[in-house]
Amino acid sequence: VRGFQLSGWNWLDDHHIMVDNGPGQNYLVSFNFPCRDLNAVNQIGYTSTVGTLSKLDRIMARSSSGIPINCPIGSLYKLERLPRQ
Repeated sequence: VRGFQLSGWNWLDDHHIMVDNGPGQNYLVSFNFPCRDLNAVNQIGYTSTVGTLSKLDRIMARSSSGIPINCPIGSLYKLERLPRQ
């Protein structure tokens, strides 16, 4: 995702989070391995290569006890709103 700027996120389960890149720009992040304890953190960060977010990057946070959480991104999917029928 070029020019990615994290503006929000939601924990879905140990293998998925949704990240926001601004209004209407939501992405599903899938992890290859369970990323435990993200459901209990308030903030996340990410590694980035020149302002992009890709499957070469990682989602990072710190648990309530101060232990680093470091989760490699397995895949990214742009989420789109479906028209009502």
